[in-house]
Amino acid sequence: MFLDFCYLVRRSILNEATLDVIDTTVDRFHQEHTIFITSGMHVHLSLPCQHAMVHYRELIELFGAPNGLCSSITESKHIRAVKDFVR
Repeated sequence: MFLDFCYLVRRSILNEATLDVIDTTVDRFHQEHTIFITSGMHVHLSLPCQHAMVHYRELIELFGAPNGLCSSITESKHIRAVKDFVR
């Protein structure tokens, strides 16, 4: 389900039907990821990236399709800038 979500939001063109599928995928992910808690693998799962999934539809409606944009792009730029400065 998480990969389904990733592939859906990386599309260049997103229509209303795709946004509905994204919502369904996010809901299903949040329902079914609890297996990790109930099986005892993790006590609590609340990662920022998992929470951010909830806001994708609203942000896509406001700003358009992310066209494959990944949040790790800004992280890698930040790390490079900080490490180069420190060196």
